[in-house]
Amino acid sequence: MSANAYATLLTSDSYLPGALVLGRRLALLSSAPCSLVVLVSDNVSKSSRQLLAEVYDSVVLVPRIISKDIPNLHLLGRPDLEDTLTKCHLWNLPFSKVVYLDADVVPVQSLDLLFEEELGPGDVLAAPDSGWPDYFNSGVLVLKPHAATYDELINEAAKEGSSFDGGDQGLFNTVFPDWNRLSFCYNVTQQASSQYEYLPALLANASKVRAFHFIGSQKPWESRAFETCGYPDSSRPFYAAWWDTFDTHYFGERAAAVFTASSGVDTELPEGLLTTTVDKTLGEAWNLSLDKHVNEWDREETSGYTPGVLELNPPKELVEAYEVNDDKVEPEKQFPWDAHKVPATRYFPEDR
Repeated sequence: MSANAYATLLTSDSYLPGALVLGRRLALLSSAPCSLVVLVSDNVSKSSRQLLAEVYDSVVLVPRIISKDIPNLHLLGRPDLEDTLTKCHLWNLPFSKVVYLDADVVPVQSLDLLFEEELGPGDVLAAPDSGWPDYFNSGVLVLKPHAATYDELINEAAKEGSSFDGGDQGLFNTVFPDWNRLSFCYNVTQQASSQYEYLPALLANASKVRAFHFIGSQKPWESRAFETCGYPDSSRPFYAAWWDTFDTHYFGERAAAVFTASSGVDTELPEGLLTTTVDKTLGEAWNLSLDKHVNEWDREETSGYTPGVLELNPPKELVEAYEVNDDKVEPEKQFPWDAHKVPATRYFPEDR
């Protein structure tokens, strides 16, 4: 086992697409000797865990920790984050250093440099939160697992009033008030382009962005059309990067399996789905089995013609059987007045 690890957390099947894309991008961008780890709670389905196991080195089952400060989550406008305190289990992992990323983060460049940061027990390295920069955003963290710190977090999480926002970010900022500052480029949170200074600063530092964080309730995997997802234009390249990664690895039956699992439906994955290497150039319908449409002249009883062979000139006898002499066939009457048509008596000059 490597001394270091990239890690994420999944407490809901609905975030499965995000966790899969995160793992794929970390594997693509990282060259450091490290493990990929995903913590999953017991309410995550078996099929989701199987799909995660294809990407991550370790799928670690952990108990959910439910917030004691639900009213604060409503104040935040995110009651769906009731179990994000489960993130406390990161401090119980058997690694020297962990770089944690939320499942809705899109790595843009390698984050391996974070493993070189010096950390002591109880130290946390994180980027400032754009909503209140005196606090850090807990979507990207560099931490050192430590038994005493883990016990402290578990004890605090069990207390009412321990998290000012009801989630992990409120708890962690309370427990780690002297956090170490990480550049905002390691956790660029999505914001409205109209927010003061955000767009000019993003454009000026575009080449330095290491990870982009789709904060908020709307996630990139919920809509393929950028225009319908409600994101500002500044998010477009990161949204495109997310879908490009997903489409590279998941299409056809594989994509269907991901979205079925993410909807909460726990079904058996098709046999061989996780072990089959697929060439993306085959397209989304590479493994569909459809009955061939058979034309009349394709049928076996037609002599002189082999079904399934492209032939631009069908057998002569078949053509003759379907020939119609237009001179001998009266056209079908379409309207009542068709039966009373008389030759035209007036002509336009150009018709003479």
